[in-house]
Amino acid sequence: MTDWLESINPATEAMLARFPPATPDEVETAIAEADASAGRDRRAGRPRPPGARRHPHWQFRRRRAGPRHRGSRAEETVLEFGGSDPYIVPADADVPAAAATAVRARNQNTGQSCIAAKRFLVADAVADEFEGRFAQAVGALRVGDPLDPATQIGPLARADLRDTLERQVDESVRMGARVLVGGRRSAGQGYFYEPTVLAGVLDSMPVLAEETFGPVAAVRRVADAEEAVAIANGSDYGLGASIWTRDVADGEALARTIESGAIFVNGVVASDPRLPFGGVKRSGWGRELSPFGIREFTNIQTIWIGPEMAPAGPAAE
Repeated sequence: MTDWLESINPATEAMLARFPPATPDEVETAIAEADASAGRDRRAGRPRPPGARRHPHWQFRRRRAGPRHRGSRAEETVLEFGGSDPYIVPADADVPAAAATAVRARNQNTGQSCIAAKRFLVADAVADEFEGRFAQAVGALRVGDPLDPATQIGPLARADLRDTLERQVDESVRMGARVLVGGRRSAGQGYFYEPTVLAGVLDSMPVLAEETFGPVAAVRRVADAEEAVAIANGSDYGLGASIWTRDVADGEALARTIESGAIFVNGVVASDPRLPFGGVKRSGWGRELSPFGIREFTNIQTIWIGPEMAPAGPAAE
């Protein structure tokens, strides 16, 4: 596929270059060998060496299994459950830049990304311009075979993902949402869905109330930044968020009012090994990456040594 998204962060690229590529089977084998060398069988649930924790993605196969299963073993976890990231465009935003970046923010990996922007909260004063530019750019994306270098949007990973996305769009349209572009399945071998922009979206519509995992953007008009924050925080999710403004100080102040694990001002939410990554509310708990992530996977041990005792004197007669 055409590399129309941002290139990988140089720091990430340098880090990954240090490690040879590995298949899932090779990763599983490496973990099993590490378990064997430590004298344990992880299938048997035997204690692990001090300081070691198993990554949650190996423990839980269902998204919402975590809270139910945590009580069966006294073991801390770091979990990420997805998100419905808001993309806030106040009246003072650079609208052409915000609209152009919104295309990438929503459609990275065909929209199948937990940290992709999903809810576009746009001030009334600039909504017409934003919707026009956004829809035009999304409509120009090339959908096709992911092995074709000219392709920009490929198929969804599974049939059920497309079925869910189609239901969310169809129900929202029946409730009054307007399709600016897309809004239906695409022909071709694979689970294709047209890159879509919906306007006139209300809070009760599935495309705003639920996580949309595919190339569908919901534009919700707001009166001002305060209303945008209220809607952003009204979600059960809190993984990532982005704010687009010409006043960075205002953007930072606004970011501090948003309930989210990460807020990017004038940038697309991204995972970077230098920054802690994780969510709040139904988006999970704990942090991966950065020194904070390293500490999540260690056990802190406290050792206290009392004052030196004076030598005992001779016994009294």
